[in-house]
Amino acid sequence: MLSTLLMILKRLIRIESGMEMILGELDALMPSMSLCAYLPCWSLSADEDRRSATNLEVTALRKQLSTVFTDYDTLAKRIRGLPCSSDSSQHRVQQAVWMRAVNFMQLHMDVLQV
Repeated sequence: MLSTLLMILKRLIRIESGMEMILGELDALMPSMSLCAYLPCWSLSADEDRRSATNLEVTALRKQLSTVFTDYDTLAKRIRGLPCSSDSSQHRVQQAVWMRAVNFMQLHMDVLQV
């Protein structure tokens, strides 16, 4: 059972690393998104293509991030649900991993809000 835990944990860590990369890309794009909202009307046509491309990129990254969050949540729940004795150290490790995943998701899911 420990090998299953380690295998799933490695996948969870890989997914988390991927999410951090996507979150970094979104953070880099967000200032230009908020800047576009404050441009004067006369500059809209000049910047329309750039804003449109940025909007499409942000939308694609959010969609990708949503899918990855779902995978991450599924793996965290799978770790939590692995069979073991409730008073064992493995059970405590599984609960700690699950709680860390929940905290990570709560901290970073706000970028999915529109």
